[in-house]
Parts: sequence; C-alpha cells; structure tokens
Amino acid sequence: MIRLGSVHRPPLWLLACFWGCSSGTPPVAEGIAALLAPCDPREQRDLVAAEGLQPVFEACGSNDFLHHRWSPGGLRLYYQTGAGPWLLDGSSRALDPLPIGLPVGGAIWFDDERLAFPEEGASGSGVADYHVRRNVLSATPLAVGDLGSLERGEGADEVLLLASPAPGEPRIPHRVRVGSGQARPAFPWLREEVEDFTYRASQRLVAFRPRGREEVRIHDAESGEERLRIPGARRAVLSADGRFAVVEGAEGPASSADEPRGGAAAATAGELYLLDLGDGRRMDLGGIEGSGFQWYDARDYWGSVVLSGIGGRKVHPNLVLIPLTPRLVSAGLLSAPGAEGLSSVSTEGQRPEAESRPPRAPR
Repeated sequence: MIRLGSVHRPPLWLLACFWGCSSGTPPVAEGIAALLAPCDPREQRDLVAAEGLQPVFEACGSNDFLHHRWSPGGLRLYYQTGAGPWLLDGSSRALDPLPIGLPVGGAIWFDDERLAFPEEGASGSGVADYHVRRNVLSATPLAVGDLGSLERGEGADEVLLLASPAPGEPRIPHRVRVGSGQARPAFPWLREEVEDFTYRASQRLVAFRPRGREEVRIHDAESGEERLRIPGARRAVLSADGRFAVVEGAEGPASSADEPRGGAAAATAGELYLLDLGDGRRMDLGGIEGSGFQWYDARDYWGSVVLSGIGGRKVHPNLVLIPLTPRLVSAGLLSAPGAEGLSSVSTEGQRPEAESRPPRAPR
C-alpha cells in the first residue's frame, strides 16, 4: 500500500522519466516510429528546457497519448495510448497497464485511488468505476450513447458526461451519479449540441465548444449566463480558483469574421495561451502548442499538456508539466509571493528532501 499522505508536497521530479520510462508501446513499434520520424533526444530536451517545461516521459518515446489525467495528490498519472490505458505511480515508479478495457474517452479521478471513465460495448454504454489499490472494476449502465468527455461533478460520486440521450439527438453534458444508472441533462439551459466541454465544479463554470464552431463559450453553470466567448478556440480549461483559463487554439485558422466578446482575443491555430477571466488580459505561453491541457491541481498554477510544438517548431510529442507561476508574476497577473516554493522543484540532478527521495526507476 502506498501512503500518499506521507508526502506533504508532491515532488514533481519523481514523475520525470529521464531514466528510460516507456510509454507502453512495444519496442518494435517504437523502432518503426523512430525510422519514420527521426528524433534527436538532446535537441528535444533542449527545446523543452528552454521554456522551463518538465517532460514526464523520455524525449523520443512513441508517446501516442490519447488522454491523460493526474490524481488529486499529483503522484499518479492515468494515461491512454493506442496500446491501451496505463498508470504511472510517482511514489514507486511503477508503470503498469490497467485491466479496464479500452475507454472511449478521458477518465477522471474521484480521489487518489478511484478512477471513472466512459465505456461502450456490445452490451451497452455507461460509466465504469475502477479502484486502483483493490483492483476492482464496477460498471454503471446508462440509457445514453455516443459518449465523449468526462468531467468531475460536485458530489463524491458524481461525474459530468458528454452523451446523446437517444440516437440522432444532439450530444450534451449529462449529470451522472456513479452507481445510480441515471443520466440527466447537466445544464437545462444548454440545448445546442456540444463538441467538447470542461467543467470546474468549485466555481460552477462550464466551458464548451458548440458543434461545428471554432469558439469556446464560458457560462455560469446554474443560470446559463454567458461570461465569455473566445473565438478561434477548441478548448478552455479553468483554474481551481476561477481566475484564469488556459485556451487551446483551434486546429484551423481562426475566422476573422468572429469578433471577440468580453475581451478575449482569437487564438492562433494550435497555440496555448492563458486568459485572465477578470479583465480579459491574454498572456502568451511562449508559443507552446499542444492538446489535452489540464491544471495540475496538486500545486498552484501548474499545468500539464501533450506538447506538439514550441514557437512554431514541431517537437516530438511528450507529456510535459508547465510551471505557470513565474510567467504569471512576470506578466503582472500574480504577485511575487506566489512564486515561493518553486525553487525546490527540479527535473534532474537536484537532491530532494530525505523523506521524499525518489525510488529506483523501473527497468
């Protein structure tokens, strides 16, 4: 049993796999990928380090990430590749495949032991609940289909699930209590079809992209009041305190016909930037391009993204951690005291506190 409570501050350097961690794809496939897309490990590491990013996996691994999600304590990483779902444990350095089949969308953590994810099969669709330590998998069948994004809800067992209530009907977020077998519309005011969404339960704010649109809208989850509309975006993810959102630019060029509303500026294709939700100020992130951004909530103002480019230059895909506090302080969006403690975080070569010394890497 892993005693996560014994670690006061999650040591992020435990999760940097400079010791040769595998992304889970067989060696033969890795060799084929290397032939098709030559990769210089030193060059990749230099590009990432120049932006202050912390890579989680080796620089030139196969790294075909579909979804990823950090546990609330920050020491476990769930991720899914073409080879299936995997779990990286930062305390033991164990990297194991998960016996949960092939989820059809991203997972969420209820706590540091329990995962939930959407599943579809011959027997129907629903939400599965997996307890990591006990290795117990249970399913909640649902009378909805065409499942997509999954987000954490307000209750201990509540999730928000993108789904269609019946064949041919638009996909909208549904509220599901795992174990109940019931799904109901999460936001009665939201009737148009949704391509993707994120939800921050603590702030009662939802950010969604309507189907067929290259824009993200942020609304009050209860009243439906529109807070912000962001053109040229495919996704926006709200910070825990509701002060900021990280925006992912749309895959195609932003439309000049879409005028910003509420002070937001159009995103460059594929680019990530941070938006102050209070006054609409935009902070560029050094030309970082990627997908699947999420806040690493174990530390204030840290983020995680599947990196695909930096400054217009494509890089080998990798999952990276982004310390945003120094950037926020430099841009005047956060006071300097918020940077305290970041000096103790390192990726390689730093001696950690005795009680948090990293275990041996898997061979």
